[in-house]
Amino acid sequence: MTRSISAGASLATTVAGSTSDPGPWAHQFDTPTSITIDPYGYIYILDYNNDRVQKWYPGAPYGTTVVSTTMASPLAMQFDPSGNLVISNTNYHRVISFSMTCPSPTTTTTLPPTQAATPVCQTAIWNQTFSTLAGSMNTLGSTSTLLYYPYDVDFDGYGNMYVADYYNHRIQKFPPGSNTGTTVAGSSGSAGSSRAQLRYPSGIFVSPNQDMYILDTNNYRILKWQLGEPIGYVVAGGNGNGGAFKQIGQSFGMFVDQNYDIYISERGNHRVSKWFNGNTTAGVLVAGGNGAGNTDDKLNLPWGIYVEVNGTMFIVDRGNHRVQKWEAGASLGATVAGSTSDPGPWSYQLYDPTAITFDPYGYMYILDETNNRVQKWYPGASYGITVASGSMNLPVGMTFDRLGNLVVADSSYHRMISFNIMCPPTTTTTTAPPMLITTPLCSTASWNQTMSIIAGSTSSAGSTSTLLYYPFHIDYDGYANLYVVDHQNHRIQRFQPGSQTGTTVAGSTGSLGSSRAQLYYPTAISVTQNGTMFILDRNNYRVLRWQVGDTLGYVVAGGNGNGGAFTQITTSYGLFVDNQYNVYVSEYNNDRITKWLSTNPTTGVLPSMRFKYYLFLASPTTTTTQPPTSSQNQICATAVWNQTSTVVAGITSSAGTTTTLLNNPSDIDFDAYGNMYVADRANHRIQLFRSGQTTGTTVAGTSGSAGSTYSQLNNPYGISVTPNETMFIMDTTNYRVLRWQLGDPIGYIIAGGNGNGGAFTQIGISYCFFVDDQYNVYVSENSNHRVTVWSIHNRTAGTLVAGGNGQGNANEKLNSPWGVNVDSNQRVYVVDSGNHRVQRWDAGSSTGVTVAGSTSNAGSWSYQLSSPTAVVLDPYGYLYVLDYGNSRVQKWFPGDSYGRTVISATMSNPYGMKIDLFANLVIADTSYHRILSFGLLCPGTTTTTSLPPTVTTIPLCSTATWNSTSTLAAGSTNTIGSTATLLNYPYDIAFDAYNYMYVADYEDFSIINSLNYRRISCTSYRHHKTIPTRWSFILMEILLSIIFLFFYFIINNSIINENNQKVKEILKIIHIQPLINYLAWAIRYLIILTFITYSITG
Repeated sequence: MTRSISAGASLATTVAGSTSDPGPWAHQFDTPTSITIDPYGYIYILDYNNDRVQKWYPGAPYGTTVVSTTMASPLAMQFDPSGNLVISNTNYHRVISFSMTCPSPTTTTTLPPTQAATPVCQTAIWNQTFSTLAGSMNTLGSTSTLLYYPYDVDFDGYGNMYVADYYNHRIQKFPPGSNTGTTVAGSSGSAGSSRAQLRYPSGIFVSPNQDMYILDTNNYRILKWQLGEPIGYVVAGGNGNGGAFKQIGQSFGMFVDQNYDIYISERGNHRVSKWFNGNTTAGVLVAGGNGAGNTDDKLNLPWGIYVEVNGTMFIVDRGNHRVQKWEAGASLGATVAGSTSDPGPWSYQLYDPTAITFDPYGYMYILDETNNRVQKWYPGASYGITVASGSMNLPVGMTFDRLGNLVVADSSYHRMISFNIMCPPTTTTTTAPPMLITTPLCSTASWNQTMSIIAGSTSSAGSTSTLLYYPFHIDYDGYANLYVVDHQNHRIQRFQPGSQTGTTVAGSTGSLGSSRAQLYYPTAISVTQNGTMFILDRNNYRVLRWQVGDTLGYVVAGGNGNGGAFTQITTSYGLFVDNQYNVYVSEYNNDRITKWLSTNPTTGVLPSMRFKYYLFLASPTTTTTQPPTSSQNQICATAVWNQTSTVVAGITSSAGTTTTLLNNPSDIDFDAYGNMYVADRANHRIQLFRSGQTTGTTVAGTSGSAGSTYSQLNNPYGISVTPNETMFIMDTTNYRVLRWQLGDPIGYIIAGGNGNGGAFTQIGISYCFFVDDQYNVYVSENSNHRVTVWSIHNRTAGTLVAGGNGQGNANEKLNSPWGVNVDSNQRVYVVDSGNHRVQRWDAGSSTGVTVAGSTSNAGSWSYQLSSPTAVVLDPYGYLYVLDYGNSRVQKWFPGDSYGRTVISATMSNPYGMKIDLFANLVIADTSYHRILSFGLLCPGTTTTTSLPPTVTTIPLCSTATWNSTSTLAAGSTNTIGSTATLLNYPYDIAFDAYNYMYVADYEDFSIINSLNYRRISCTSYRHHKTIPTRWSFILMEILLSIIFLFFYFIINNSIINENNQKVKEILKIIHIQPLINYLAWAIRYLIILTFITYSITG
């Protein structure tokens, strides 16, 4: 068989042949030996034992023979520049060529055009009197007109309806207007696990050209089944029920996107996995997978799924009675419909939802099973509206047909029903009045000292519409309506311009409570221009977002009781909402400000802000501006580095805590002003060295004092600095990364901080990290053998980007990773220190590729590394690897077979390395307690002689065929030899750009160049040692013969002599002496024959 392995993949996919099933049929091979590919994606396979070449489109069920003739052990095949098929016919000792011809394209009969789908109109409503398309109410059966618990439905491009007939183990096809079905997959009433059978199919997707994708639930697989074929092909799962990524659990929902990648909603595994088109052996996790639960990182018995073009998923989280929106690559979802773990019949609730689809305007349609209705819901809206409701019994599947009708699989009534679409004309709506323009304050503003009362009555507390009871806060919308936080009345009152009569728009007058329809001593409000209120509900310890006109609000901050955890807020009196709808809460009892992102209402963070006191004076003040930053010098293309280093901080072999000394420094970085920051690990501090100075200043941590407060560090191993002097610090023994602004007394946790562990809310022992341009933090977790990324938008949990499969040296594993670097394409380069290599993990990949070093093979050769610790990239794509165990820096182009030493010096345990603004290589020479700089040198470029122009390759035509009569391209049939015109078991062939053919002449230990008949010595290099040549073999034969003859004379003249008469008599009895004589003469003849052979063959 032939297998395809995608770049970065850990598993292969069979694209031709039948696994472990040799034979001569079109779908089989018998010991194939060679493969090539044409520009149209077809593969050509040399079928050794069938004496043929098969043309095969990857993934097709069979191939076609393009060349067949009598051959003897054909081993290699290649296209020459003219498109001819050239084959190394090994046991005939020849190379043969089949010439290509290009007949005119033939005319084929095309399928009729598919029907254009009618999009759902913008004013769509659906007739509540449905019609039955297939099956019969309450009548189950297996005939062509009956169904038995239908679970799903889809339509092809011709309007045919396909039904997953769950209990009949079949797929039924119904032509438009017909209620008589035809079984197109599976066997009616016969469950099974062969590729011709189904076992409780629950999902169906049909492409416009009638390829069916079938969710075969109890076989734990998805089959791709072409209409008219007797069997399907496994494209996902098929390895039993389980949680491994080569398996799928019990599943009832799937989605096939425009690339025919398959998203599977795995109910039994509480996750969604994605199986890429062409990779049928393993899926990747894209949502959930953290066990059953109702937090944003978990799913609970997911069912239906819909995926947008950009990869955003909408998952029917059935067990949580909600729909979760999950961005591609995100580790958390967001609720966009329903109320988490709160089932019910209200418009804001769902109850066991099962299916989802979308219209062209971005509205979701959710099949709400227990409520027997379809809800139309805009993602993120506070409630949905019912568009279809009727007498149904456990409806589980739903889709739009080609005309926009809503078709539902009414499972327990054993029928398919349709709610027909209607498109009433657009109605005229009253638009909101234009918002008022805010009058800016004039520079000479003053205010009338005589006030006017615009709401409430002096010293009159009350709960009527004209009275207030301890109003705490106010705000205005874009129409000048006044909103008042009526604290003691537990409500928000709105007063229109000029009116002193208020309307309650949130809360319930005089009725405190903790439901989402109630408030409990509210203290502050922020109102958007369009009337969306953000209410600080003090004694409920939460912030509610509440749209005017709605009956309830939604928690956007807190809501988890009174406390100091970042999932909680305490007694609070102030809030601010920015233009991104992020909420800042001033927490009175926690003495802090927390920021709650609009994308993550479950956890707050300490915002990165510097607090200052401002004094406003009548005259303008003068401010001191920062000096201009320095630009980064680019590494020249001819860069070399001075091998004589300069000590730029610390003193060699002198550890200490003073401003000029360091103690085991482990990393360095530079800001845009050329200042150097040193992670002074054993001093538990960060030292700042101004450009050109060797005296440092402590800018984070406390010298010599380890601790876990925000003002302390404990063995900081890593440092990264932004151009504007913001530090990111790897605080190793506190298992956290801190963000620390230069000049601030404390830092803020942006990764980890929850102790040592393997949960994604924790980081393990870590020595290195990388901060990208978006301030996302990649942490190389040494003890967890993984790399996690902590998004700037989510500081509570990291996402796995490399490793995480335990310790090991396979491509999906890491072993004690150290340094990490990320390029502009989000490719992660990991210094896999325990495996003595550098691994590249492409974005989204589940496996890495070795781009430097030799896996688990430490050493000092140019292709090896020994416990490397750091890696940086230059603009030309080269890696610079700090080779800790060899005290050197290796320059390595990713994927090259060896690196080049650019720095080699006397160092002691060098851990960290960076390139400064002048492109010097700066190294933390840890155990010598110093920082070294190796200056950049840029010698002039050398002139190279260009090669002559290459031969133009003739592309294969799409109709190519090959002459079945071959011509001899090299060698002579059945004639072995080592001359320039003969071959001795040729094994392989290739062509260069000048049309030279190269033949691997196996028994002659040579490579033959066919145009000038030049024989090239075939030498393999490893460890700078060579395989012996022909002369070496002759010399070895002579040496062995001399050694043998030497021992012969000893035996004959020393052991077997007159003084050893007894031994001599014994040897005569067993006739050993004549045998020794014969062997000696045989070796003499062998030497003579060797010389004669070599003189004849050259």
